[in-house]
This record gives sequence, C-alpha cells and structure tokens, in this order.
Amino acid sequence: MKMKITKVKYRIKEIFILSILFIAYLCLALRSFRLESISMVLFFLILAMLCLVMALCQMIGLRNKELEDREKIYNKLIMWISDILILLFVIPMGLSIVFYEINFGQRVRITEESPANMSADILTEESYFTSNTGQKLYGVFYYTKEESTDEVIVFCHGMGKSHKMYLDVIKYFVLNGYRVFSYDATGYDQSEGISIKGIPQSIIDLSYAITYVKEKYCKDIILMGHSLGGYAVCSVTKDYPDVKAVVSLAGFNRSIDVIAYQGEQITGPGIHLLLPFFSLYEVIKFGKYADYTGVDGLSDMTGQGMIIHSTDDTTVPIRIGYTLYEKRFGKDERFTFLKSAQSGHDGLFTSGNAERILHFLNDV
Repeated sequence: MKMKITKVKYRIKEIFILSILFIAYLCLALRSFRLESISMVLFFLILAMLCLVMALCQMIGLRNKELEDREKIYNKLIMWISDILILLFVIPMGLSIVFYEINFGQRVRITEESPANMSADILTEESYFTSNTGQKLYGVFYYTKEESTDEVIVFCHGMGKSHKMYLDVIKYFVLNGYRVFSYDATGYDQSEGISIKGIPQSIIDLSYAITYVKEKYCKDIILMGHSLGGYAVCSVTKDYPDVKAVVSLAGFNRSIDVIAYQGEQITGPGIHLLLPFFSLYEVIKFGKYADYTGVDGLSDMTGQGMIIHSTDDTTVPIRIGYTLYEKRFGKDERFTFLKSAQSGHDGLFTSGNAERILHFLNDV
C-alpha cells in the first residue's frame, strides 16, 4: 500500500514538473520567435509537445493501475524522457543565469580621472532621485547664469562608465546654451545598487530620470546617450514619445543583440543556442522592458532623431544599431544619420560631430 502511495506521489510530482516545463518551453519558443530564429521556435515547440505528451501519459498511469503494473518498461521510458526534458531546460537556463550575473551582477566603480574640468562659468546642482526598487541615483544638473535654451538635455552614459567620464561633452553643450542633466545609473559609481542588474535597467533608470527632470527643471526634454545610453534613449521613447529630440551615438537596437555579439567573441557561434534562455531571463528580471527596442521606441516618437555610428566600431558593431535604424527610418525626414569611418566606439564626440549635433539641436 505504501509503495502504491509513493508511486502515485511520484507521478503527481512528474505531472507538475512536466506541466511547468511545457509552459517554460512555450515561453522559449516565443522568445525564439522574437529573435527571429524559426529553427529554435520549432525545436522548443517539439519539446513543449513532448512535455505535454509525457504529462498525459503519467495521468493515464494514475487512472489505469493495470497499465502501470503491466508496462514497466514503458513507464521507465517515460521517466527517462522526462529527465532528459528537465535537463534540456535546467542546464542551459542555469548557464545563462550564471553568465548573465557574471557580467551584470556587480557594481561598477570609476577610479580614473574625469577627462575634463568644468569651466568656472558652469554651475552645478547635485541631487539624488529614486529608481524602480528604491535605489537612489546620483545626478548633476549643469547650467550657466547666461540665458539658455528652454530644453534640458538628459544625458545617459555608456556601459562600464559613469556620467563624469563625459564631462567634456557636457561642458561643450552647456557652454553652447544648453542645460544638461546627467546621472550615474543603478550600480554605477556614486549611485546606489548592489549591481548594474542588466542592460534593460538602463531604460528603467532613464525613465525615472526623465520624470524627475520634468518635475523639477523642465518639461521639454532632449535625450542624448552613448552606447548603452544610446540604446536607452531610443528605447525609452516608447513611454515618452513627446521628447523633442533623441541623439544616439554608437547605440544598439536591443539588448540581446549585444549579448549575442559579445558572446560570439568569447564562445563562438554556440552562444546562439543560449540566446532564448538569456532573453527569457531578462523577461523574468525586467518584465516588459526586456522587449523594448530602439526601433519600436523611435517609431512612437513625435520628435526628431539623430543617429551616429562609426563603421569601425568593434564594441557595438554598426549592423546592430545604425544599420537597423537607417533601414527603418532612412526615408523619414525627422531623422538625421551620420556615419563615421574611423571614430571607433569612443571617438564619436569629435569637434566635427559635436558641431553637427549642436546644429541639429538648434534646428529642432
């Protein structure tokens, strides 16, 4: 009697696990569809159907005791297939979580000196504002006593940097009549957070920064960002379509593209097998923001946009940013595209490009 009860409990547990796996593989199929990988969609749909069949077989075994007693080999086969299905999810999902947290599960502390000193004519106002989980983000408002434009530029820094690494850029625009608000994102330098969390966190932080600036300084917002910041300023316009302008430098369209590219440099093309798992983990961590893209955001924006990238950028290749934007908005008069040839990833703020950006903003 006890053995029968144990078998029943085991079958119920298997049915529960297989049901969870069925849902998980369906989610992975959906993530693969977002990644436009039809082969992976079919693969995960097959695994989902296998989970469903195995669960139904276990349910039949619960209801038919004679089947359970007569077909022990059949039952073992079901158990082996179930275990394989579990491993096919647990191992790659576990690896994806570990790799993701190795890269994003820590703070970034900036120790190098800032590239520029503020002019004596530039005034600063330091403050802290709250982001999504209550963490305080450090921000600085830069301005002069002279008459300035009505808009405020909200500047978003790149991966592995803080806003103070862009003081030369901030200085240029402030001395040319703009007020600038810049900040350190979650887990960066002087802001709170036990880690930088992940790529979509940049959109969340920027969203809170925009709300803060609109409430305290000005409702007319211009967004400007570099690299990770370029991705954030384009994507966040899905929620703030009324921004006056967006300037993206070396930005990318979606987070998974950067994960794929950087992963290829380390592990080779095999990283693509894990992309649906990375994508699913980002959805678990960041919800709707995991699916935000620059193209979707700019499609909803009513203002103007400027996209700048260099063909020799090896950190964020031009094909996962500029090329996609140009394909979608190349014929849209609201957008200006500027392609450099030898600026790399960090050299886009040359004097020539800075003047072009300033001219673009003055015409907005």
